[in-house]
This record gives sequence, structure tokens and C-alpha cells, in this order.
Amino acid sequence: MSNYESQHPSLTALRVFTSVGRFHNITRAANELGISKGAVSQHLHKLEQTLDVKLFERHGKELSLTEQGRFYLADLRRAFDLIDQSTQRLTINQREWIISCTPTFAECWLIPRLSSLQQLLQGPIRIIASPQRANFIEDGVDIAIRQDNPPFSVAHSSYLLYHRDWVLVCHADLYDVYHQNIAEEKYLNLTFIGDSHHFETHIPDLSMKIQNMRSIRMSTAALSMHTCLNKLGMCLIDRFFIREHLETGRLKILDSFPDFQQDAFYLIHDKHKPLPEELIAWFKQQN
Repeated sequence: MSNYESQHPSLTALRVFTSVGRFHNITRAANELGISKGAVSQHLHKLEQTLDVKLFERHGKELSLTEQGRFYLADLRRAFDLIDQSTQRLTINQREWIISCTPTFAECWLIPRLSSLQQLLQGPIRIIASPQRANFIEDGVDIAIRQDNPPFSVAHSSYLLYHRDWVLVCHADLYDVYHQNIAEEKYLNLTFIGDSHHFETHIPDLSMKIQNMRSIRMSTAALSMHTCLNKLGMCLIDRFFIREHLETGRLKILDSFPDFQQDAFYLIHDKHKPLPEELIAWFKQQN
């Protein structure tokens, strides 16, 4: 054994220590690490011998950290977190990233920002745009963007991206006519463009007015938006999806519904496949 090895513990021993420190139980730590209980005990004994410090108090099958053990564990956790983050930064552009989201989110939000995301990841990106929820394990999904409300599965980590903000909009060229007809309650002259979710039925006042209008029903909110941009009527849509069109003046708001919040958009991933902090920050900064 070299002089360095005799004075410094092995990385394996430190990993074993952090696992036992978390569970306070050798059997559970052995199961997590995939090694025998004897190997765990041997690593702990060698670690204490190398450091010449008692890290645990033994109470039958259970262990409790000494004061020195608690301080050492806290420092090691920060060190291993730093190692994990550094490894993620090195490998972020060496793999394919699979993102699952709805077709509307993909078309209205993700695709306009895809160039920026590519610059961050520097690797292949595959987008699964479907109303059906993809499976993290079977589909190999790294990131899912979902319209939902907590609580989520204990196996998943989640981050709020934004709360939904519903607005009724039409093309700028139709605004004066539509605004006047709504004010005068002349609904027969108007066309409402809906989608397969029928969110308007949850807003009683709007739902009642729409019953007297002509209607076009599309399969997705993105198609409703494009139909609206083609001056065929008005649609109910999340402000977040049309921010650019509102800023350029192509679409104008006829009404808003701040009290109507069906759900929110969350970034979700498998806890066993942690995401780089830079990637999570990128999604949050897009708001």
C-alpha cells in the first residue's frame, strides 16, 4: 500500500459510508450498493482505521453517527454532489435527450426555443409530441412537460414552469368587429374556434355565449391558434403560448379569465436520472 493510500480513504469506502450514514443500517446500505453486508462492514472498519476516528456507534443491527461522523457525512454529501454535477456537465452533450410533451406545447413553446436548447445540449434531441403520457422507463424519456397538478409520483422530481393564464383572442384585423359584437351581445355574427379539450365549458359565462355562436372545432390548441391567425374567428388559449403574437400585435385579447386555473405546466423527470442544473435552469428562465 502506498503512503497516499494509507493516509487517504478510498472513494468506494466513502460511498459506503454515505450510504450507511443515510440508512443507519448495514443491510439496507448493502442492498442499495449491491454488495454484501460483510463488504460494507469491512469498508467501514477500514475507513475508521484509516482516519483513526470513530464514525458510528453500534446498537445491534442499527448504527448512529457520532458527532464527528455527522460532520464528515455532511461534507461528503456536498463533495459527491459536486462530483455528480461536474460529471453531468461533461456528459451533457454526449447523449440523446428525449423530451415528452403535448403537441401544442411542442409547437407553440418548445420549437421556437429549440435552437437555444440545442446550443445548451450540443447533442441529439428527440421530441415525443403526443397527448398520451410517455413512460420514463419504457420510452426512455428524460424530460416530460405535463399539464397537471401535484402531488406527483414519489419516483419523480417536479418543477413548476408556469400557471396557466387563459385569454380569449382574435386576429388584430377582426378585433374591432368582434369587440363591438360582444359588447352588444350579437353573438350570431361571431365564430368560436375550440379544441378537443373543451376548456371553455368550465367558464360558465363564456360557455353560455359560445352556444349562440358559429363554431369550428380543432384537435389541438395549436391548430385553434393557427385558425385564429388566419382570421377565421376567436379562440380560448393560454397566454403563454401566444406571447410572441401578442407582442407583435397579430393577436389581440378580447377577454381574460384570471380565476380559471385548471392546472399548471411542470417539468418532471425520474429521480433516478437527475438532470443537470443548467438544463433545469434553462426551462425556468424561458418564462
